[in-house]
Amino acid sequence: DDSADVGFARDMIRHHGQAVQLAELVRDRTDDPAIRTLALDISHTQQAQIGMMLGWLRLWDRRPTDIGSSRAWMGHPMSGSMPGMADDEDVERLTRLDGRPAEALFLRLMIPHHQGAVDMAQVELKYGTDPQLREMAQMIIDSQQAEIEEFQKWLADHP
Repeated sequence: DDSADVGFARDMIRHHGQAVQLAELVRDRTDDPAIRTLALDISHTQQAQIGMMLGWLRLWDRRPTDIGSSRAWMGHPMSGSMPGMADDEDVERLTRLDGRPAEALFLRLMIPHHQGAVDMAQVELKYGTDPQLREMAQMIIDSQQAEIEEFQKWLADHP
């Protein structure tokens, strides 16, 4: 239960869950086809990855929820929210916005959110041993770093 592989899968399931929530919120609040496509891509990709991680936890006979200290698998237990998670106030604010304000808030929330996922995935690559989970961690790093650049470009082009 305290391995990097199990901890990463459990924590990433929760982390991805919030990204799906944010993406679905903005999808319904934007008229920008590029933002809507991006939101759909984030939602579908991360839901698929959640399903894969749940499957691996079941194969390993491990519960999908954390029963110990969150992020202890990273080498140091931490309190508070996971890296990059939006707080309840920001999520609530996103539910009240539409159009450009919603799009901008979504991207501003997703940049640190993705960076938190990248940080977690890098720790999985350092300590994890499961080849499939390590491959997923690398995919998360590659795709989310590229998306961060895309988010930053969009925000720069739409002040």
